[in-house]
Amino acid sequence: SFDRSLSVRPTSVVPQRVTVRLERRVDRRVPVLARVGARAAEGFVIARTVVQPDSVTLYGPASVLDRMVTVETSALQMGQVRTSTSRQVDLVLPSDLPSVDVSPGTVLVSIDVDSLIARRLQVPVHAVGQGADAVTLDPSRVWVTVTGAASAVGSLTAADLIATVQIDVV
Repeated sequence: SFDRSLSVRPTSVVPQRVTVRLERRVDRRVPVLARVGARAAEGFVIARTVVQPDSVTLYGPASVLDRMVTVETSALQMGQVRTSTSRQVDLVLPSDLPSVDVSPGTVLVSIDVDSLIARRLQVPVHAVGQGADAVTLDPSRVWVTVTGAASAVGSLTAADLIATVQIDVV
């Protein structure tokens, strides 16, 4: 249609036909992947990264949502970290999907930082494999050094570790 009061009229319209495809709008729950640029400062370790909520709901055409298995956060650049921190971060949808909405549009990304510790434990050695019953191991115990987050390594005991020697008699 056109406005006749302007004293103009179209002389051609290209293309003359437009195909309109209607598609059912659906919702789909997908996990969120955090894009975090952080590294632990010396003497520290990033124990874990947590996203809350860990999944969000997408709304859009079924054919588009069928291809989406995750949604990512915008890049969160933190550099070297020494302490745990949390930030509210936007979610980013691919630019070629203008008809997709996401709820909620932001998530809370938490980075748990812990002290890096090393622990030395004496662990018994076990022989495994064909012929393991016919061997005597010397030494029968070895020292194992485990390095990691204080929250994980601090509670380890020798019973949590297994040292094995593979024996294969040919």
